[in-house]
Amino acid sequence: MNSWLILAVLGAVALLGGASFLMRWYWIDRNASDLLSRAEKRHGEGDLKGAQAEIGRYLKLRPKDDAAMMTLAEWLESSKPSPRSTMQLHQILSEFLAKNPDRTDIRKRFVKVSVAMGRYQEVIEEHLPRLEQEVLADKELFGHIVRSFQDAKAWDKAVDLYLRAIENNPADASNYDRLVALLETQGSQINDVRSVAEKFKQSAARPAPGFEDRAGRDADRAGRSERELLIERILAVMLRESQPESEGSLALAGYRLRHDQPDAADQIVEEVLRVEPENSRAVMLAIDVALQKRAKALVERDEAAAESARDRAETLARQLAAQEDPEWSVFPLLGQMYLESGDIDGAEREVRRAVSAVDRRVAALPPAERYKLDAISMQFRANWALAGLLLSREFQRDPQRRARALEELESLTEKFREEVINPKFLELLEARRLVAERDWALAATKLEAVRDGLTSLPDAIRSVDEALVECYEHLQNPDAKLKTYERALKEDGSWSSGRIGLARLRAQLGQDEKAMGELELLPKSGTLSVAGMRLAMSRQLRLPAQKRNWTLIDQTLRSAEKENAWTPDVAALRSELLLLQGQADQAEEHLAEACSRNPANRALSEERVALILRRIDQPVTDRVTRAQKLVDEAEKQHGDQPSARLLRAQIAVLGDAARAAEVIRELADRTDAFTPEQRTQLYRGLAAYAQAAKTPGLGLELLQRAHESEPDSVDLLMQVAAQAVQVGDDALFASTLEQIRKIEGPDGPNSSFMAGVQKLRESSRLNEKSDAESPREPAASTSEAGQELVKSAVSLLENAVAARPSWALAHRFLGAALQELGRDGDALKEFQTALRNGDRSPETLRVIVAYLQRRNQHPEVLELIRSVEEFSPLMVPEEISRAGVASAIAAREPDEAMRLSRNIKSPNPNDLVTRARLLIAGNQNTAEVDRLLSEATKAGPEQPATWQNRVAFLVRDGRADEARKVMEEAEQIVPAEPRSLRPRTLGICYEILGDLEKAAQKLEEAHGGDCHELVAINEHVNFCLRHRMAAKAQALLDLMLDPDSGLTEAQRERAKLSAAQLKGGAATSYAEFETALKALGMDSAGVTEVSLPNLRAQAQVLSRSQLRRDRVRLVAILEELNDRDPLFSAAEKRQLALMYELIGKREDALGIYRKLRQADSTDPLALSGFIQAVANEKAPSLKLQKEL
Repeated sequence: MNSWLILAVLGAVALLGGASFLMRWYWIDRNASDLLSRAEKRHGEGDLKGAQAEIGRYLKLRPKDDAAMMTLAEWLESSKPSPRSTMQLHQILSEFLAKNPDRTDIRKRFVKVSVAMGRYQEVIEEHLPRLEQEVLADKELFGHIVRSFQDAKAWDKAVDLYLRAIENNPADASNYDRLVALLETQGSQINDVRSVAEKFKQSAARPAPGFEDRAGRDADRAGRSERELLIERILAVMLRESQPESEGSLALAGYRLRHDQPDAADQIVEEVLRVEPENSRAVMLAIDVALQKRAKALVERDEAAAESARDRAETLARQLAAQEDPEWSVFPLLGQMYLESGDIDGAEREVRRAVSAVDRRVAALPPAERYKLDAISMQFRANWALAGLLLSREFQRDPQRRARALEELESLTEKFREEVINPKFLELLEARRLVAERDWALAATKLEAVRDGLTSLPDAIRSVDEALVECYEHLQNPDAKLKTYERALKEDGSWSSGRIGLARLRAQLGQDEKAMGELELLPKSGTLSVAGMRLAMSRQLRLPAQKRNWTLIDQTLRSAEKENAWTPDVAALRSELLLLQGQADQAEEHLAEACSRNPANRALSEERVALILRRIDQPVTDRVTRAQKLVDEAEKQHGDQPSARLLRAQIAVLGDAARAAEVIRELADRTDAFTPEQRTQLYRGLAAYAQAAKTPGLGLELLQRAHESEPDSVDLLMQVAAQAVQVGDDALFASTLEQIRKIEGPDGPNSSFMAGVQKLRESSRLNEKSDAESPREPAASTSEAGQELVKSAVSLLENAVAARPSWALAHRFLGAALQELGRDGDALKEFQTALRNGDRSPETLRVIVAYLQRRNQHPEVLELIRSVEEFSPLMVPEEISRAGVASAIAAREPDEAMRLSRNIKSPNPNDLVTRARLLIAGNQNTAEVDRLLSEATKAGPEQPATWQNRVAFLVRDGRADEARKVMEEAEQIVPAEPRSLRPRTLGICYEILGDLEKAAQKLEEAHGGDCHELVAINEHVNFCLRHRMAAKAQALLDLMLDPDSGLTEAQRERAKLSAAQLKGGAATSYAEFETALKALGMDSAGVTEVSLPNLRAQAQVLSRSQLRRDRVRLVAILEELNDRDPLFSAAEKRQLALMYELIGKREDALGIYRKLRQADSTDPLALSGFIQAVANEKAPSLKLQKEL
């Protein structure tokens, strides 16, 4: 009974459970079927989002329904993607392929998703092995695989894939074209191009057209790399094999155009258009050719050629736009042309046609194709062109258009929000608006932030980078601009205009080697690289004269001249080269001939004027007269131009500095016919010449006028502020600083710099006030306050140079501030950095020249001055020319010394004496020497050197009687006060005449035993030493050391030193010798603790001794000087080498001679010392004999 009951219960439970399960299964199946039906219904109604949600819920109930899974995948692919939907699609396809690995159709779709997500290694490692047979037959898949290789930097695999594609379908021109682009942009990254070379080794006996048509092709081919020749062979094969033929021809034309060969490209395109006049691609290329020709003509300032090229481009664009279904990208081009000509309505019409054409084209695509990168990029470019037009300066100047533009920008923003997948586009549009409104700092910040979100859209990235370059240009931040270029080119090496911009920027920053490297990375051109040639010349100019080698530059120019020697670029470069080679007459003649052959080219005529003004080998009056005449002729032919006015200003400053300001002011008037940009150019240039004419007030006025034309230019504001500091206009300085802060923000490098300058200015004022109130004893509190201001300035300026390391002006001011704090070593480094970064200001030159002269680096001083003269002869201050004269004399370059002395327009008496001595040394023009020395004594009768040199010259010339008459003149003209001046002057003159008794008498009279007449006593001491009057010299030194003489501590130490040296030189016993050495500090301390002057005095005394003990001591002293003194001279090094020889250390001696020869291979004393040292060797080694 119980058993049956139990069984019945169990049965009932089982039955109930089964019924429940069946019922649940029934309802799940019914719900799932209902969800699927609802999903399909929503999809049919166009509710893609709802359909995806319904089928997603269905798959939770039926997770193994592959058909439903693929349906959801299709719906996701045909809808606007988002990061979430893309990830969902990736997961669905991944799960499906895990169960169905052989479904290649699904795998192809998965590749597209992986590429969109940037999972390139996933494509290469997981999908490519299963799709090897499909890649070459499916163009879209082929593109995805190539992109994966390139983004994964698997360049060799990409090359191999292109080679396989060419072998599979040799008629497809696109594969050749892309292979060439890859070899060009990533050639250095490809490990092995032998497979490519082998493939095309016998394929083309000759390069493609446009290469061998150039004059001197054999020389050109010899000068090209193997890779370039390989590319030419690939292009030739493409041209021969491609079908239709026009595709290969147009690919070749595009290549020629990218390589700055518009004429060759034009010829190819014209041939295609003769056969296929409606070929849209050919017409677009023809437009690009015309625009490139126009750009080149504008650079050369050939207005006629530029206008002709523009007309050609516009005609072609109109023809293409009139076709039934034109290429949409022609409309923005046509719109830009209309905008440039002032037809804003026409520009707007064409840009809107572009947007409409793109919208129609995208709407015609299947839903799954509308959100692919190509369609998105096309929409972005068209709408970006519209945004650019609405935000253009021309559009914004009209109040009505501006209001309409702002309203439409709102709707455009909504369009981007609704239809574009990437929200970064909205931020990009906002940043573009800020650029148009010239809010550079905020725009740059937004652009930097938005850039990372656009990595999959190269067109958008390029737009961002171009806008960033513009922002940093206006913010006067070349370092940020440099980083922008470097980052962009690292990601996309094919941006040729960006690489040219980077090369120019590096050249501006003084990075010539790196600039040349950038130009070498550009696609090689069939025409001469003007920028590259100028950089090459600049590099040679920086070398010492004897190390310059112009051969390669000359050969390159000759190669270009075989084609056409008289094109403006080639002719100007040849003239420049001749001038740099010292052939100024030939340079001028060559440029004159080029002008006659290109009469319509304004740039050449102005280049000719500039060359004449640079001819420092000719008198100033001749240069001015000839230049003025040429400018008059150019103005008659080309009309009134800002560049011509600037040449007139340069002529005025060079010729008549007194009238220069008046001329400059006249040149700044009557500018209504100029554009705002031209006015800015004119005022800025004239301001620089006003500064050169020493009229800073006028310079400031002109800079303010330039600022009115360009009110948001940080560069201009910085110049205004600097000029305001110079003229002491505090109110203007403060308002300018405020404007800079508004533009770049409160913590920008420019405002930091200006705040630092302001602190320095306040410190200077405090010091001036302190000196005025108490010139002898300035208040300690004021001094401390000034020091604190300078320290604050240093901190601000250090912030500025940290943000902008290439900023020469900031480094200069930082150097000046550090000098104020007594940190001369750090200051020198800042001035050197400023010079490297292009600063050629008198302040920087003064510090650097003084440093080089202290180190006896006189050739370097001359090279520095020449480089500044090459940049602008007007920028070399007279004090630097004087320093150059001294360095030229020290470097034994009398001709250079004379040339520099002639550049001193207002010579002082010392300048006249120096010029006379140079003529004397060259045995030139006695009458001119007489005139100069006579003029010197009249201009500086209070300067003893003028009389002494005049008397010395007459005595040397055998005219002692005239010399005595000059002395009689001196008796009358030399001022009576100070009372020591006249007898001191006459005393040295009598010494020159040989009347030592009268000389001694006059020198004694000069000081009269008064210990306070230090200059006169010192002169008398030197006289005694010259004529071996040791006792008298000692007595005079004792007089100088009188406690009441007023000697400073440094002067007293020098006097003691002289006395000790005198005793050492006059010693008659070894005991006196040792006493003199002890007085100089020997033996009381080690050599490391003795001052450098004392060490040198010890060395001078010890050099008299022949004892080995003293020679060993002398070697120790000279070694210490060599270690401690950076100014240890070549003569002292030779002395050390000789001492080494004398004490038996010949290897050390030879080592010094080798270093001296390495520093100057032509030094005869170093050569003879080395030869003698080797000759003294008893058994010199074979190596040493060979070296000898």
